Amino acid sequence: MSKILTVAKLVLQESLRKKILFVLGLFFLILLVSSPFLDTVRQEDKVKLVERISFSSLAFFGILAAIFLPAASLPGEIEEKLIQAIMTKPIGRLNFLLGKILGFVLIIGFLFILMGTLSWALIQITAKGTELSAKRSFSAQHLTFIGGDSDKIKPLEKTVQEGKIAWLVGTQDIKAVWSWEKLNRSLTKGEATFRVINTLPAGGAESTKLEIRGFSLQKMIQDQRIVVKSDKPINFAIDIKDINPKDLAESRGEFQIEVQRLDKDYAIGLKKDAVKILASPGSFNLNFLKGILLLFFEVILMVVITVAGSTFLSSAVTISLSLFIYLSGHMIEFLKTVLRTMTTTGIMSVPYSQNPLVETVEKHSSRLMEVFTFFLHWFTTLFPNLKRFEVSSSIVAGIDVPSSLLTSSFIYMSVYAFIALIVAYLFFRRKEF
Repeated sequence: MSKILTVAKLVLQESLRKKILFVLGLFFLILLVSSPFLDTVRQEDKVKLVERISFSSLAFFGILAAIFLPAASLPGEIEEKLIQAIMTKPIGRLNFLLGKILGFVLIIGFLFILMGTLSWALIQITAKGTELSAKRSFSAQHLTFIGGDSDKIKPLEKTVQEGKIAWLVGTQDIKAVWSWEKLNRSLTKGEATFRVINTLPAGGAESTKLEIRGFSLQKMIQDQRIVVKSDKPINFAIDIKDINPKDLAESRGEFQIEVQRLDKDYAIGLKKDAVKILASPGSFNLNFLKGILLLFFEVILMVVITVAGSTFLSSAVTISLSLFIYLSGHMIEFLKTVLRTMTTTGIMSVPYSQNPLVETVEKHSSRLMEVFTFFLHWFTTLFPNLKRFEVSSSIVAGIDVPSSLLTSSFIYMSVYAFIALIVAYLFFRRKEF
C-alpha cells in the first residue's frame, strides 16, 4: 500500500504543476459566478438555472480533467524516459498503475470538493429564502384502461406491457388508470407530476385538456381539470385531508389516478411512468451531495479507462478514444430506444418483390439490417451506460435521488473500472522500457 501511495503522491505533485488544472478551475469559476446574472422570468427559474449550470459545469470540467490529465501522464513519462527510473525501483507494475489511478482520483476529488462547495454556496445565495426541495418519487405499479369496449382497450394494455407508448385515441369513454400501493405515509403531503406526448393536428393548439380524478378506499377524493403540453411535466396537488388516517393505514396506501381526455380531436401517448407521486420532502443538501457523488463515480471510471488507454496508445489517440467512450456512453439510452423501435415496428421484415433484381437488393438490405441490429444489441449491452450517472435533471426538478441508485451505480462503476484495470495491466506488463 505504501508503494501505491508513493506513486499517488508523485501524480499529485505532477498534476498540480500542470496549468490545465488551474485553467479548468478558472473557467468553471467564471461560468458559475456569471450564471445568476442571466436573464430569467422568476426567482425560482433563476435558482433552477444556477443548479443546471452548476451540475453541467461540474460534469464538463470534471470529465476534461479525468481525460486530459491521465492521457498525458504515462505517455509523457515513456517519451521522456522517466519511466525507466521509476521501474528500477521495487514498485511493481500493478502498484504503479493503482498509484497513478489513485493520484488522479484524489486530485480530481479535491477539484470536485472545491467546485461542489462553490456551487452549493451560490445556489443557496441565489435561492434567497426560496424552498429547495428533494421530494421522493413513487412510480405507478400498474397502468390499465377502463371504459369503452374490450377491442379498443386490449391494444392499449398490450402496448403498455411491452413498455411502449399507448395512444389514447377515439372516443372519450376510455380512461387511463394508474395504481399505487404502500403510500399511506406519503400521501398526506402529496402532489403528482403528469407527462404525456401529444399528437397535434396541423395548425392545432399545443395543449390538451384532461380531467383527473384521485381515488383512495374506492372513494373519489380529487376531481380537477388540467391542461398539459406535449412532453411538458405539469404538477397538481393531492389532497386527502378528508380521509381518516386510520382508514388510510388499513388501505395499505392504495391509490389510483384516473385520467380522461376531454379534447376529442387529440391523441395522447401514455406510459406507466407518465404519472409520478411526489411526496415526503427530504433534504436538498443531501440530494445535492448524492448528485455530486454520482458524477464523481463517472469521473473515476473515465480516469481508469483513460489510464488503460495510455498504457498502449499515444496521448492524442488516448484522448480521442476516451472522448469516444464518453460520448458513446451517453448515447446508450438513445440507441436502446432506436433498437426497441426497430424491433417493435417490424422494420426488419422487408416485403420481397417479384422482380429478381429488386428481390436480391431487398434481401441484402434485410441482411444488413439484421447485422446492424445484432451489432447495436451487443453494443448497448456491453458498452458502459454513462447516462445513469447524470441526475442533474432530477435535482433541478426537486426530486430525491434514491440511495439505491448510489449503491447500484457504485457497483456498476466498479465492475467496468475493474475490467479496464485488467486491460491496463495486461498491456503494461508486456511493455519494454
